[in-house]
Amino acid sequence: MSIFQRSSNIALHEMIQAYFDSLYGALDFDVREAMFGESNEIYGELYYYSVVKLLNYLKITEKDHFLDIGSGLGRLVFQIFLITNAASVTGIEINNQRYELSEKIKENMQKQLPNMFNRNRILEFLRGDFLTHSFDNISIIYVCSTVFSFTLLNSIGEKINCMNNVQKIISLRKIPNLSKFKLGRKLFLQGTWDNSPCYIYTKEA
Repeated sequence: MSIFQRSSNIALHEMIQAYFDSLYGALDFDVREAMFGESNEIYGELYYYSVVKLLNYLKITEKDHFLDIGSGLGRLVFQIFLITNAASVTGIEINNQRYELSEKIKENMQKQLPNMFNRNRILEFLRGDFLTHSFDNISIIYVCSTVFSFTLLNSIGEKINCMNNVQKIISLRKIPNLSKFKLGRKLFLQGTWDNSPCYIYTKEA
């Protein structure tokens, strides 16, 4: 059993935050380049306790397969992997620099927390475009869509409509053409871009 799993909730979150500070701090220059380099797209991510608030609502179980579209440096993916029992947690990122850095951080985590990677669970990062990949078993999708165009959101909605196992979708902007889902909840979450509405869709029965 991991040190994280033996801890109370408050101690758990304090440890994970400190651990993330250590992981990312060791690569501080690379992180800054990946987040703010002139050649990169706009970057933003949810703060740690905003993710905790979101997870308290989602109630992720060992049957869930979670996908983060636009996973950036992987922080959300790592957080969900460490504090939930999700069967798999996947991030897909189109920006090469951010993808490579998330893989490097994953390698460091595997060395430091080998027990977390010996429990028949999957933590993975994919490089590329969500619209061109196949995801057969995904049950929960998160879309950090704050700067996505309407056209891109429309294409994401069309793709999700064809993914039969998806039960919940979390997006920071409304997805315009979801045909099998209803808007169940709107939360307000803090991120690096300030306060933002978060739309949670659930599959219709």
